[in-house]
Amino acid sequence: MALLRVDPLDRFIGEKEFYRTFEETLHTFGWAASRFRAARNVRGHYETPVACDGEGWPDYFCVRPGEFFAAELKVGYNKPEPAQVLWAERMTAAGIEHHFWWPMDWPTIVQRLTRR
Repeated sequence: MALLRVDPLDRFIGEKEFYRTFEETLHTFGWAASRFRAARNVRGHYETPVACDGEGWPDYFCVRPGEFFAAELKVGYNKPEPAQVLWAERMTAAGIEHHFWWPMDWPTIVQRLTRR
């Protein structure tokens, strides 16, 4: 079982801690993943530089031999943005597994990461 340093039912866990724990757990179970982090622009605002139709792309695209999925992690009362929902719909229509997960979904997350 993956090490969990956070209370999975803690609705108010920080984003960095949730991401870090998710990434450690991914690697524990043999997954590789991509994630593109936001950067501060010249105006001092954070944004993730994307091109073409990239707005709303999921936080993680996870792969291991024979399987892959996309995941958008949320914390607190955050809800998916319209562009994120659109990408979830596009991926699902293309046969790509997609998830929106909050810390309280931790048992489901671990179940997905350990499934073969």
